[in-house]
Amino acid sequence: MITGWEIYLITRLDAILVFATVLTVAGGIVGVTWGIIGAVEVSDLYDGETKKAKWKAYRRYFVNALIVWAIPCCVVIMTPSTKQAVAIYLIPNIANNEQIQKIPGNAATLLNAKLEAWIDDFRANKKDEK
Repeated sequence: MITGWEIYLITRLDAILVFATVLTVAGGIVGVTWGIIGAVEVSDLYDGETKKAKWKAYRRYFVNALIVWAIPCCVVIMTPSTKQAVAIYLIPNIANNEQIQKIPGNAATLLNAKLEAWIDDFRANKKDEK
């Protein structure tokens, strides 16, 4: 049985997805801008030892920023939309329901009986015409 809390969470999935997408895009823009500025800043302004220390710090911050940026990316990739979440929840319940599994057999039996009735009516009409 699905609870009200589960329904609420399913309806909030699209908002979570939009928020994570905004974070991903903003993080990407900030990361690229920061990367360009940092690379230009470190490239020619310092002598050998200072330059090595700056590059080391720059790489550490860049890797940390990449990891932080990867988190909303993963959320965007792994969060289903509301429709997908409903399908994930309902399809197994429908597919495993015994009453629903009987429907095709019952429908085929009903269709077969109706088809036989039509054929009998058609044959009776043909005999009446002769």
